[in-house]
Order: sequence, then structure tokens, then C-alpha cells
Amino acid sequence: MARLSELCRLAGWVLSRDADIVSPGFIDIPLKGRLAFAVDRRNVKLANQAEGIAGVVTTPDLAPEVREELGLAIAEDPARSFLRLHNRLAEAGDFYGPWPATAIDPTASIHPSAHIR
Repeated sequence: MARLSELCRLAGWVLSRDADIVSPGFIDIPLKGRLAFAVDRRNVKLANQAEGIAGVVTTPDLAPEVREELGLAIAEDPARSFLRLHNRLAEAGDFYGPWPATAIDPTASIHPSAHIR
């Protein structure tokens, strides 16, 4: 879990309202405490109605339409910066938890260019 203010510092977003965030997630994923992004009015409406959303990253123009109860971060390109933040958190390894152990079946054929964690 993280505060939206912490995620704003990592992503370069402007914090409008803070919130506890369990994980970044798309609007329609059933995860309580998620941070979603909204790129248009339809997305804002869906985020405002969705269960489990704790915060929204959206544009300055759409920000006033986000429900007052939700955390709010402002970004010029919410989708791109949201995905960059997700990748950064995944690469850091501690936000989403440790990577599970890799198991490779002994009969598997692995291409030389494959990357296995």
C-alpha cells in the first residue's frame, strides 16, 4: 500500500487529493483500493461509479468531474504516465511483492532470446 502523494512524487503528477492506494489497476478490475486513470468523460463517469476505486489520475480539464471522495492526481497524459508508474513499481519488486520462483519444465524448448525471471 502507498499514499497517492508518494506515487505522485514517483510519477511526476500533481496531487489534488490524497488517498491510500493498494495497487494501480484499470477501472473495470475488481480490486479494492485501486488507482485508475481516466482520459475522457466516459472514463471519469465509470471511475466515479466503480466499486473499489480509491483514486484517479486524470487531466486538468477532467479533474473537477472526479468524485470528491476519491483521491485525485493530475497528469497531462494520464494513461502513459500511469503505465510508466506501473512498470516502475513492477521493476522495483517491492511494491507488488517478490517475484515467484521460476520453474521450467525439463521438456520445454526455450528460444535463445527468451527472458525468464
